[in-house]
Amino acid sequence: MTDLTIDGKALREACEQFATGVTIITTPDDEEAHGMTANAFMSVSLDPPLIAISLNNAARMLSKIRRSGRYEVNILAEGMHDVALHFAGRHNPDLSALLAPRDGMPVVPGATV
Repeated sequence: MTDLTIDGKALREACEQFATGVTIITTPDDEEAHGMTANAFMSVSLDPPLIAISLNNAARMLSKIRRSGRYEVNILAEGMHDVALHFAGRHNPDLSALLAPRDGMPVVPGATV
């Protein structure tokens, strides 16, 4: 068996070449809306309709979703790069009140939900 060493920088550069959509995962928590940028999102089943998201165990959003028991996937449109960065931790004060309520769930205006 050959010892395979994977260079982290080379892996990151390779993954950057793979096109993927960007989403904002949102959830309500104690009358407050929360969101995070994620690209780990996939369809699991059409009948019943199920989707899956992947969150790190250390992600603050995980406990919020567990408390609320639900989440919304907002698929960002082209040109929403600033929104993705805001919810990825690069706070933009102009986007602080971006999330809007829709059927009891916080959504990103202009995104597909």
